[in-house]
Amino acid sequence: MRRWRLARHAQQGFTVAVRVPDRINPRPCAPFTEPLPQVQPGAIR
Repeated sequence: MRRWRLARHAQQGFTVAVRVPDRINPRPCAPFTEPLPQVQPGAIR
């Protein structure tokens, strides 16, 4: 019983840790990927 509770807690913590970065990543990633290609060619020139 205690092991099951620990496993459930660990799974919940993992899902939360993965859900938080996933939600924050797509937001800054989308705007960053767009200006990235524009900044790269400009810096090379």
